Amino acid sequence: FWALPLLGITKLKAREILPYTIMLMLIGCLVYLIGLFLI
Repeated sequence: FWALPLLGITKLKAREILPYTIMLMLIGCLVYLIGLFLI
C-alpha cells in the first residue's frame, strides 16, 4: 500500500520496483528471524 503513492510520484511501473520490494522483504525477514533466535 505504501508503494502506490510512490508509483504515482515517480511514474514507475509496479514491475520496475518489484525486485527492490522483494529484496527489502527478504532482508527484513532475515533481521526478524535473527532477532527471534537471539532472544
